[in-house]
Amino acid sequence: MGIFGKHRHIKSDTLSQYLDGRLSWREKERVDRAVAVCAHCREELESRRDTLSLLRELPEIPPPRSFTLSAPPVAAPATGRPATAGWAALTAWAYAGAAALAGLALALLALADAGVLSVPPSSSGDGVTVAARPAPSNPAAPSRPATLSEAPSPSEAMA
Repeated sequence: MGIFGKHRHIKSDTLSQYLDGRLSWREKERVDRAVAVCAHCREELESRRDTLSLLRELPEIPPPRSFTLSAPPVAAPATGRPATAGWAALTAWAYAGAAALAGLALALLALADAGVLSVPPSSSGDGVTVAARPAPSNPAAPSRPATLSEAPSPSEAMA
């Protein structure tokens, strides 16, 4: 019975388990009570019993071949490292190389930005001359030194 006194029909799975003898004694008694008072549950149980008896009357047909395994499968030899495909290992090396190159490029950019990799202006003997910084257009504006060696020391700047 349900909450409001309505009868709840027995589920088909429960009826199948009842016929197979897989229910506990409490569940079996509940099914017995429901079948005794409910025509729908009784008809459903009888229909399943008839189907089960018809299935048992069918002849058993032997399978065309044996589906059992004759020997256990051969295991791969243990090498101590995971078995990866060639492409997977190659891909891992490619990613590692790309990451190393990206790190090197980042380090070079940081050093160049910090001025560590700058080349001082000079004349070389091969005919290439590095141009000097042009004079400021406003003579009253203070000029910036071209390199750190031309900059005044902190004691000179304070005087």
